Amino acid sequence: MGAWGTGPFENDDALDLVGEINDSEPDAVAELLTDILDVPDPDEEMDEVDGTEAYAVAALLAAKLERLEVTSPDVLDAVSKIPTEVVGALLPNARTMLTRILGENSEFAELWIESGRLEKIRGEIGKIQRALR
Repeated sequence: MGAWGTGPFENDDALDLVGEINDSEPDAVAELLTDILDVPDPDEEMDEVDGTEAYAVAALLAAKLERLEVTSPDVLDAVSKIPTEVVGALLPNARTMLTRILGENSEFAELWIESGRLEKIRGEIGKIQRALR
């Protein structure tokens, strides 16, 4: 059975991403994060995995900025693998993606609506949004 909680690292896709980051070289990490935060066209539907990964990357950036506390050793290792020099460049897209994943044309939002926990996930994402200001 897969994990599916409202926290940024409480699902299998986010944990897979953390593992991928931990297995990558720093240059590859920067490219991976940039690709995940590539904002799609507003008319294009964002699938659930893309939304989940964007949420996780935004949380990793907030942790890198020391504005979000994380305690999982694997997540802490992933935070340490993020090259400091790319964080500033990634922030605008991270902010945009957090808005997009809860908006229209988002399978991520649709699934949270169906689960009846949209307000809970909005609260969690709001914490990350405030940390990235």
